[in-house]
Order: sequence, then structure tokens, then C-alpha cells
Amino acid sequence: RFIHIHKNEPAVLAQINSDLGKQDINIEGKYLGTTSEIGYVITDVSIGYNSNVIEELKNVSGTIKVRVLY
Repeated sequence: RFIHIHKNEPAVLAQINSDLGKQDINIEGKYLGTTSEIGYVITDVSIGYNSNVIEELKNVSGTIKVRVLY
């Protein structure tokens, strides 16, 4: 489970989905919310993933913080 906190800008979710897809990571669930300025998305993924996906998520435009929740 990842949490991605970001500026509320167009195409952030698309970039997150694209980055996870490039790593062949299966998205099992997604929870999101926004205010006028900030957004967050919590993404549940299948168990196996390459650790460099965290670095890719940190490089998404508008990223404020990325964390692995568990």
C-alpha cells in the first residue's frame, strides 16, 4: 500500500497509473481525495513490486510526499 500526496493538478493520477503499469504492478484498490490545492491517493497493489517504483512515484509532477504504508 502506497500513499502519494501531491498538488491537485491535472494528470497526476494518470502518471501514477502509468508508472505502476510500466512496472507490471497490479492495482488492487485505490482511495483518493482532494482539496482545492492538495490531493492524495492510497493505492493497494499486489504483493510483488520492484523497489525503484518508489523513486518513480517521487518523480511524478506535483509530488509532495510518497510513503509505503505496508
